[in-house]
Amino acid sequence: MQKYQVTIDFEMRDNFVDLIPPHRTYINYLINKEVIDQYVVSMETHQVWITINADSKKGGGGLSQQITFILFLDLSDK
Repeated sequence: MQKYQVTIDFEMRDNFVDLIPPHRTYINYLINKEVIDQYVVSMETHQVWITINADSKKGGGGLSQQITFILFLDLSDK
């Protein structure tokens, strides 16, 4: 299994804090399943770095989209 790093930029919106608990639960689940190796968030730079265990780059790409969707559901409302 290969390791891939995903970098995600995000914006903080009004309901940002409300989205953290369900997101954290999902991230913990993925860490326990060893899908995610490392997960780091910078509130200053509004970036997330995730190290994903996957068989290929394609295998990890969909996961980063799922993670982004769960934490930042309202970004599509712009």
